Formats: sequence, C-alpha cells, structure tokens
Amino acid sequence: MSNNYDVLATYTMFLQADHHWFVDGWNKDAHSFKSNAKAVDELVTLALKTNAPFLPVSPYIDAHPLLFVDRESNVDMQAQDANKGPYIFKFEAGYSDCFNQARDTFRVLFGGSPCELPEVVFVPGFQYLVRRENVLARPQEVWASLGDMIIACELSLYGLERLGIELFNSSRATLDPDVWHLPNYCPSMRAVDPHMEFFTDPPDAWKSARFWQSKWGCNPLSPFLQSRKRRLLDVMTGTR
Repeated sequence: MSNNYDVLATYTMFLQADHHWFVDGWNKDAHSFKSNAKAVDELVTLALKTNAPFLPVSPYIDAHPLLFVDRESNVDMQAQDANKGPYIFKFEAGYSDCFNQARDTFRVLFGGSPCELPEVVFVPGFQYLVRRENVLARPQEVWASLGDMIIACELSLYGLERLGIELFNSSRATLDPDVWHLPNYCPSMRAVDPHMEFFTDPPDAWKSARFWQSKWGCNPLSPFLQSRKRRLLDVMTGTR
C-alpha cells in the first residue's frame, strides 16, 4: 500500500487469498459469503453504490457487520457478556493474551495509557474495503512503518490485525513513526517469558498482569477483574 500510495484506486480491498473462516457460514443468522468471489461481487457493488468509506469483509445481520473482541480472561464469562451487543462476539482468552497484545500495539502506534483502553473491536482476518481517502488520511510513512514493524516482528501482525478499524476508519492521529518501537511481546511470547512465569495455558490474567504492569507502569486489570480479586480476598480473609 505504501508503494502505491500516490496511485491508489477508488477502493482497496484487503482479502486473504484463502477463503477465511470468518466470512463463511459460522453464524446461521447472518448473511455470509461462501467464497471470496461472492464477497468481492457483493461488497464491491455495495461500496460503489453507497460510496461507503469503509466496509468490513464480514458476515452481516440487517446491514450490521459481525465483529469480534478478545476476552481479557475466561472468568465469569456469562457475567462478562451481560451487556454484550448482538453483533459483537468474543474469542476466549489464551496463552498469547491477545487482549493485551492489542492494547500494547495500540500504545506503540497511538500513545496513551493502555490500561485505560477497553476491549478492541476488530474484524478477524484483517479484511476490509477501504476508500482511497481513508488511506490517504494517514501519511505514507505510517503505512511504510507498519510494514517495517511486521517484518521486524512477525507476531506484531496479530496486534495490528486488531487495530484495523482504528487505522482505516478513525480520525485518531498516530504518533510520529520515528518514535515507534516494537511491542513488548516481540519477538515472541516465549522469548519475553521463557519460563512461562506470566503467560500460561490455561491463561491466568492475574499472572500476565504482572508482566504488563512492569512494562506499562499501570494496573492493566479491568475493573471487572479487579472486583473479582477483591471478592476472592474478602472470602479468604473472612471479611465477607
């Protein structure tokens, strides 16, 4: 994209060569796409008819794209989902802690405190239709530097996957790419935690929080998990 920055077509479509599971019929209530050709035919036509600045390549329900977030933990999932909207779905937390990988990558690109960042909504597979103006809204150097980050740390691709909506459909300015650095989880989770002290299988959000707090200087646990830790301590000390 950086190489074609000055000669972009009206739309750029990001589509994986293999038919990604996400656009197929995993949700029986959604309109999905049984092949990449179907997705191209329908979504390109829709974009051209509506002049949409940004379209996720996603199953749709009543014109709403289905999107995902990563769970911070698998603790009390029913309580976590009490206020979940009908078009948002959740990946369970795992060893790689994608919830915090996304927040760490956001910190590198946009700055701010990752501890204040909620769940990041994204399109699995990094598949979109993006109008030229949305790409040109960011300097060419940004797109080139994103490519450099992926080359330097392949794992960062998954953090960046979760920031696609923020990059292509948001007016939030990035930091100057000259001050970017590789995310704290690079070059790999095993490299930054060789003894699996923080990142475990099954995952333990309280253990991984110690790693992120040492890097960010703030408490990475959500109010949801902080409240459950307090309840556990209360039970253990007999104050409840």
